[in-house]
Amino acid sequence: MSHQSEAGYLGPELDVRGDLRGEADVRIDGRFQGDYSVDGRLEVGESGRVQAPTRTKELSVEGAMTGDVRADEVCILETGTVEGDVTTKRLSVVDGGSLKGMIYMDFDLPEELVRL
Repeated sequence: MSHQSEAGYLGPELDVRGDLRGEADVRIDGRFQGDYSVDGRLEVGESGRVQAPTRTKELSVEGAMTGDVRADEVCILETGTVEGDVTTKRLSVVDGGSLKGMIYMDFDLPEELVRL
């Protein structure tokens, strides 16, 4: 059983470059560039800017993201933009949100459909 740690926060005045790995819920209102692989929820706030290949469980974007995304659930809100390919089980794009890239729905087909 994994233990979810407390949330992390990158404020609007911060500009961070590097790799971010671990288990936590994270909100980014500043800038992050590098590689993001955190088991938890990532929220990119309206002022947030992320340039990174991203792996996480849940992703919510109000700001701007550049890089391929792999997450169980992705929600791009009305002010959010994502540029990169998205691999997910669930995707929602609110009116006004923007996705520029390929969408790969990651799910298993029922056995009876696989045999067709």
